[in-house]
Amino acid sequence: IRSGGYFNVQDATVNITGDAEFKGNGNLSVNNGSVNIEGNASLSGGGTFDFNNGSLSVGENASFTGGGTVNAGNAEMEFKGNLEVPYGGTFNPGTSTVTFSGNPSQINTNGDDLNFYNVTVSSGSTLQTDGSNENTITIENDLTVEKGGHVEIQGDDTIDIQGNLDNQGTINSQHPFIYNITTPSLTEVLITFDQEMDPQSTGQLSNYSINKGISINSLTFNSSNKRQVLLNVSSLTENVEYELKVNNIESDDGEEISENHLKRFIPIVDITYYSRQSGSWDNPASWSTESHTGNPASEIPNYQDGEEAVIGDNHTISLDSKQDISNLDELTIDNTGTLVVGAGDTLITNEFIIIGGGTFDLKSDGTLQIGSSDGISNQGTNTGNIQTEYRNYSNAANYWYKGSSKQKTGSGLPLQVNDLRFNNNANVKATNNLEVTGTLYLQNGSLIIPSGQALIANNQSIINGNLTFKRILSGDPGWRMLSSPVSASFNNFLKNIITQGYEGAYYDASVAPNDTLQPNVLYYNETFEGTDNQRWRVPSSASNQITQGVGYNVYLFGDVSGDERYNNMLPDTLSVTGQEHSGPINFNVTYTAEADTGWNFVGNPYGAPINWDNNNGWTKTNIDQTIYIWDPDENSYKTWNGSTGTLGNGIIPPFQAFWIKANIPQNNSQPELLVSKEAKTMQSAFDFVGKSTSDKIPEIELHLKHEGTTNQIFFSFYEDAKVGKDARDAYHL
Repeated sequence: IRSGGYFNVQDATVNITGDAEFKGNGNLSVNNGSVNIEGNASLSGGGTFDFNNGSLSVGENASFTGGGTVNAGNAEMEFKGNLEVPYGGTFNPGTSTVTFSGNPSQINTNGDDLNFYNVTVSSGSTLQTDGSNENTITIENDLTVEKGGHVEIQGDDTIDIQGNLDNQGTINSQHPFIYNITTPSLTEVLITFDQEMDPQSTGQLSNYSINKGISINSLTFNSSNKRQVLLNVSSLTENVEYELKVNNIESDDGEEISENHLKRFIPIVDITYYSRQSGSWDNPASWSTESHTGNPASEIPNYQDGEEAVIGDNHTISLDSKQDISNLDELTIDNTGTLVVGAGDTLITNEFIIIGGGTFDLKSDGTLQIGSSDGISNQGTNTGNIQTEYRNYSNAANYWYKGSSKQKTGSGLPLQVNDLRFNNNANVKATNNLEVTGTLYLQNGSLIIPSGQALIANNQSIINGNLTFKRILSGDPGWRMLSSPVSASFNNFLKNIITQGYEGAYYDASVAPNDTLQPNVLYYNETFEGTDNQRWRVPSSASNQITQGVGYNVYLFGDVSGDERYNNMLPDTLSVTGQEHSGPINFNVTYTAEADTGWNFVGNPYGAPINWDNNNGWTKTNIDQTIYIWDPDENSYKTWNGSTGTLGNGIIPPFQAFWIKANIPQNNSQPELLVSKEAKTMQSAFDFVGKSTSDKIPEIELHLKHEGTTNQIFFSFYEDAKVGKDARDAYHL
């Protein structure tokens, strides 16, 4: 754009895949739209960039030179390369926010000072000055340095951060700057510098001034912490912004602070808010800074950092809003007090703990954000974010785990909830079974479901998160019938188990002498025309994906005496991470007369138990009613035909494979077996006490024992039973 040309962007998004050059009075005007330049951006020879709101992103270097003027307004700007604003170029920051996301990004000013309003240095990025001609970088409002971000003020350049500094990375400057100001009282101003200071120049009262008529009466230099100076001043007014100006002071190694170095601060002193009536948290009339019977407050708790709040005197405070209480020093709910998080409300705690002898009440459709590593706990256990005497957690409420370290859900999380959200890169471990009736949101990190526990979440929104399911395999060495609840490779599924006999296994069959080892991971192909042993097939590669709903026979070696290849004592623990299988699962069963006439080896495809007897959750066409599961402890198969059998019920836990028998096609109907989410249950195969029926089916049970070997046979009597084989009859395996 040149020669007085204009490029106007109102609300649109403009993407430029190469460079953008504005010269000879070329102009850019942006209202609320976005301009994304993948290459370089330059403004020279006059002309302006005028922003109202909107955004600008430059993928490489940006230069504003030769009379070019940038009026940043309230825009969001991101520079991924260098930013050059030499003498003759102008950058008017307005109230904009500039993000530097390059590594490194360098500010080149060639002798001219440069002002910004808000600045963010992204994680993993470095912002550095060019180190020439004693330039001053002034940030008129706030500087945020994210974790892993770096700021390097080089050479004789200086920096002045006039607003707040949120530094989770590093800032290195040869010249000193004011890092922070606090007010221990309304007559004290505590200044903290970024480095140790020279006592003589820093201790001169005349080098400091405060606006709005505040006089500085005396000064104390902290000789034990040479970064700090305490000013005793005339009375400040709370919640009023002041400006401190500093000149002519030096660091301990003789480097001078920038001229007219300015820092803004707002006096804050400790305040305790008391509930004075039942009402809304957002209403100042619900609170008093005097007592439970005092005058109404002018603000609400959490208006500023470091406050305390007490709910008591038979008052009920309802949130009625979204509140972040993590900046409070303390929130106490006394014996007769109640805090209610109602429908549509959100309480953000981060790692803050609510205490006291009163009641915390999370209602239906309220939301609790949980940041404690211990999650939330039941009454009587003082761990987690909520440690009041009485706690009510609705099973129709929403729960949001967002911690900075590894979390567990905690004993207080109901077994059934509405929405459940996880946003923790360090992962969250479930304490109990989980059933999500609304939506499970997996934003970041993994939700870990330990062995013996289950998850039912039929509606899932997955961004960057995952599910990790675990199962402990104990007992003696031998074969186990397994299936995977998530989409995963053999490597992922069996990474904690010694495997052999195929490419990529722990003992890789493509590498001698492992190629002589017998495979210990097998699946069954009913259609293969050969012997029964030939129908057992081996994965071709550990990198292949496991097929959903397929059963796998896996041999656990344990510790084999005299064989150093197998020295891992049981138990082994399966741990598989991925996205849970969803929707109806077709097991693709077959009946092949020339092969094995209908025996299919399938497995539970979900992260929750499934109920073989729940007719709403299954489609069974030409399928026998009996399931068969190998019991490695008794070295025999256990069975269940829908009403009787050695399994005790039809509950099939996660990771469990089983045999079914498909029958010869009848009336042009091929055998078919499908399972859907309706078959999921929180009943346990180990805790289930029996199926309630109005009419007990008569049966005779025979126990056969011989030299330590046992077996059982069931004779059941049905009105519709047939003399020949019917669907309830089972084979002995």
